Amino acid sequence: MIVIESAGFAETGESGKNIEKELTRVAENYNCRFVDPNCSGIINTHHNMVQSIGTVGELRKGSIALIVQAGVYASGMLWGMRHIMDFAVVATIGNKADINETDILEYLGEDENVEVVCMYLEDVKSGRRFIDVARKIAAQKPVIVLKSGRTEAGKKAVFSHTASLADKLDIPINAFDVIIADGANHTRLNQIRV
Repeated sequence: MIVIESAGFAETGESGKNIEKELTRVAENYNCRFVDPNCSGIINTHHNMVQSIGTVGELRKGSIALIVQAGVYASGMLWGMRHIMDFAVVATIGNKADINETDILEYLGEDENVEVVCMYLEDVKSGRRFIDVARKIAAQKPVIVLKSGRTEAGKKAVFSHTASLADKLDIPINAFDVIIADGANHTRLNQIRV
């Protein structure tokens, strides 16, 4: 697996989209998977792996996984909460030309070090698959999703950041309300619309 942190792909316009498509084609030819352009890398504290462009300082091994489309959001969470929350995995996914939020969520569902999965998403590549996987994982551990890009200003910010189309989803937007679920009992404890 390759992690591509550099920007300048689909989020920059037509030329960048073409470069991203070519990158995907080459990766497929070599049977190689990659975490996307325009991301900030991956951290796995239980494997002592910090593959990130940001400075993270000392991290303790934790039980929280964080999947984010915006690297700055992940950096802020790590920096601001590192003394009160311990993370197991932080994965930034950028433009999602190959590996996406559902792929990583599925992986984290099998990770015994992860007790809760938190996600900050601008869009979802395959809505139906995402809902099916999230439902399966939520039966084992809580899955919390914060969906950005709900207002017109938010949609513009999302598009300029990762070229995501916040309103072009194949699942209802209310599926992205922040849901805190008790996975063991399959009951919704709280739902907050943001």
